[in-house]
Amino acid sequence: MKKILLLMMFMLACSNFISAQSVEENCKMRSVILCDKSEKNILMYIINEKYCFLSTKENNIVTLFNPTQIFKITIIAPSQKKEFKEYVEKYCINYKNQIAGIFCIKLKEGEKLPSRLAAYYK
Repeated sequence: MKKILLLMMFMLACSNFISAQSVEENCKMRSVILCDKSEKNILMYIINEKYCFLSTKENNIVTLFNPTQIFKITIIAPSQKKEFKEYVEKYCINYKNQIAGIFCIKLKEGEKLPSRLAAYYK
């Protein structure tokens, strides 16, 4: 029975590691990694200049929002070198070579993160 319990706990720990949902602690701002850290092209989503999420191109977190919640979306491409570098250094310097684009999302006043994203910031 103990072996089964230990095996289940090990599998649970491995599943959390494999899903790569972690929090980066050594940056100026907290960043939630919603993809595998070995991804070559990561998109950074900055919401209300308070929350930072990293995801793959396939996992577009903008779809989690109701369109009526969004006031403005600004896209910052690597070609905008100065601005791109500032955002990467502020939010997520550890993955600076993997970030392929930045989406700055400003929500309408009073709107909150969808519950699926807010759970990471509790």
